Amino acid sequence: MEISINKLYFPTGPDEEVPPFTGELSINGKDAGHFENMGARNATMIFPIDEGGKIRIAGAAHLLALHHDMNEDSKKTLAVPSPMQAFTSQIEALTLFQYHLMGGGSQTNEYADLMDKLEEKALIHGIPGKECSVFLLDRSVEQLMGTPKDVAWFTDFLRFYFHRKLPPLHEVFNSNIPESILTNAGLKPLPQDPFTDYPKWCRNRNKKKGQNL
Repeated sequence: MEISINKLYFPTGPDEEVPPFTGELSINGKDAGHFENMGARNATMIFPIDEGGKIRIAGAAHLLALHHDMNEDSKKTLAVPSPMQAFTSQIEALTLFQYHLMGGGSQTNEYADLMDKLEEKALIHGIPGKECSVFLLDRSVEQLMGTPKDVAWFTDFLRFYFHRKLPPLHEVFNSNIPESILTNAGLKPLPQDPFTDYPKWCRNRNKKKGQNL
């Protein structure tokens, strides 16, 4: 399942730790609705675009909750009592991650922990400050790199499936995949500390020969 957020808008600009924001939501390539947050650590409200969007959002929330339930420490760490709260928490985490990649305020432990949990079972990619998507995996990234045979399969999956489906200009945001694997798959990772090292402009680092995507 592919969960994407795009058209992010931060009305106050990148100068607050937790700013207000709005954005649009799509699931498996279909519009599902939009979300809004008033900032200052308020809850994110999600508004389905129609009945179909409502069903897609509910399905995504349920799947994300199942993924986190597979981790013994997830309920304690994430403190999420319902699937929908788990889903909205991840939307907040992804949005604020984008905000910091475009030069926003200091990183907060609250959403950094959420990002750590999310990337354990997902490939996170997007355009810094504009779009962010989550591709949910059936196993954890750690399990996919358990043996040399697993690493070879995971590399082929990234090269022949994921990379080919990666939208133009999208970067891979995962910090838990070794650079050697991403490089062999034709991808490049973000710097070790994207919150301080990554430039505020967006550039494509996944290039085909003789062509900028």
